Amino acid sequence: MDNSEKMATAMTIERVLVGAAAIAAPGPLLTTFGAPAEMNNPALRYTTRLFGIRNVALGMQVWKARRNPSRLQELAGQNAGVELTDLVAGSALALRPELRGPGFAVMATSVSVASGFLALRALASKAG
Repeated sequence: MDNSEKMATAMTIERVLVGAAAIAAPGPLLTTFGAPAEMNNPALRYTTRLFGIRNVALGMQVWKARRNPSRLQELAGQNAGVELTDLVAGSALALRPELRGPGFAVMATSVSVASGFLALRALASKAG
């Protein structure tokens, strides 16, 4: 197993675990991200589950591409783009004082995960 495949496996695990947590326990995940208790409502839990489904689907695509460097490079770039879009959304949240905590949590995790996918993209380009 080369480095890009190992990294793809790690990024898949991250995506699927976070996604599964969002699907199975959206309320506790919202609390972990600092959402105010009054915002932990059915609509936001539903939206959190949609985020979870998205993460699982993205993770499974990376998993399937882990042995195909050109496809892995493409998917890693797309995943980084998704995370950078989440960063913009988190920035918008952070502008509101009552949502500053969740906004910064989204921003921090988005930067971290986007960095991982950009590193995976670079590894895949060297493997291909």
